[in-house]
Amino acid sequence: KWQSLIKKKKVFKNSKVYWNNPSDLRKKSNSYTDDELKGVRVIKLMGGEPFHAKETGELLERIDSLGIAPNMRLETPTNCSTFPTLRQQEILSKFEQLGIGTSFDGVRELNDWIRYGSKWDVVIKNFEKWLEFCETHRSPETTVTISNTVTVLNVNRLAEFYRFFGQYFSNLSKISSFPAFHPDHLSIRNLREVEVEPWLGELGSVLYGSGKQHGDPMADIRARAESRIMSGND
Repeated sequence: KWQSLIKKKKVFKNSKVYWNNPSDLRKKSNSYTDDELKGVRVIKLMGGEPFHAKETGELLERIDSLGIAPNMRLETPTNCSTFPTLRQQEILSKFEQLGIGTSFDGVRELNDWIRYGSKWDVVIKNFEKWLEFCETHRSPETTVTISNTVTVLNVNRLAEFYRFFGQYFSNLSKISSFPAFHPDHLSIRNLREVEVEPWLGELGSVLYGSGKQHGDPMADIRARAESRIMSGND
């Protein structure tokens, strides 16, 4: 698939390359010649945690050796369980733009409970490191965003989530929430509308009372889940 795209010379104008996992990353990065890699403008790494994979470091080193980072945007997710090494930070600082998508499922003990093995003190410290790193990045287009997955385990504490992380941003639209449909037993479609609406109402009070620009996660949650959120569970 990727080899066939490479044969098309126009693919390199604003081209975007997705690497989904360590083995995929190594295979695809090694399949590109230096000239072909020089034509890539956007690289998007996918989860798990890219900075736990040595292949991420290998890719960054190759990009740096070619001197092409200043012409690239790098997008990557992170659960903030780790932070790039000093050498990786040095290379990251050379990219034209960075898009850092952090993810949390709650605040403090709730995040650690949902994400077994997570350590709140570590992940929040690394999150703050990302904010500091990107604030001093060469491009004003470099961004740090937050997303969380809404399930029956945390929907009742969404207001707390936005209240806590809202202190880091002047624009709350950098925080997004996405309802999980699978596995079924975690989906908020198992809840009744009368149960969910007060929690969404509390979230609305946090957003509208903040005086900051924001999206409408309540509408997003309802729209994404459609009729399946509270289907017939009256």
